[in-house]
Amino acid sequence: MAPVDRLTRFSLIPERSAVVVEATSNVGPIMFGTSGITGEILAVLSEGSVDPGTAAARLEVRVDLLASGNHLYDSELRRRIDARRFPRSTVELHAAARRSDGAGFDVTGDIVFHGVRRTLTGGVTVTVSDGPRLVVTGEELVDIRDFAMAPPTMLMLKIEPEVNVRLHVEAAADEVS
Repeated sequence: MAPVDRLTRFSLIPERSAVVVEATSNVGPIMFGTSGITGEILAVLSEGSVDPGTAAARLEVRVDLLASGNHLYDSELRRRIDARRFPRSTVELHAAARRSDGAGFDVTGDIVFHGVRRTLTGGVTVTVSDGPRLVVTGEELVDIRDFAMAPPTMLMLKIEPEVNVRLHVEAAADEVS
C-alpha cells in the first residue's frame, strides 16, 4: 500500500477505464464509446481522500477507437474527427478544488481533441479504495464546435453540436520504494 500523506503516482487501468460520448440527433440518441484509456494521476491521499491541492493528471484516449455499433455512424465520426490525423485526445488536469457540499471536486484542465486545445472546467467524484486505488467519474456537456468541428450530418441524420461526455477511470498506486 502506498504511504498516506505522500505524493503517489496512480497508473490508469486501461481495461477498467472508458469514455462514452452521448449525442442527440433528429432520430434519437447516439452513443459512442471506447475503453483503454491510459495515463496517470498524481495525488496525496490524506484521511481516505485525495488532497485536491496536490492533484494532477494526464489521460490519453484513443478516439480512433470510438464506436457506436453502427458502421455508418462510426465511419462518419472517424472521418469528421479526422481520426487518422488525430487518433488520440489528451486531458491534462491543472487544478482541483473540493466542492462546498463535499460531494466531489471541481476540476480545470486542458483537452486536446481534433488538434485543438481548450481549457475546460467540470466536476468529478473520486473514490479511494484499498490498494490504494482511485475511481474517478464525471460528465460534462461539450460543444464540438469549440474544437473546430461542424456537427455531423448524413443523409437525413442531423447531430446536435452539444454532446455529453462521461468518463470513468480506475487507477492503481504504483509501488513505492
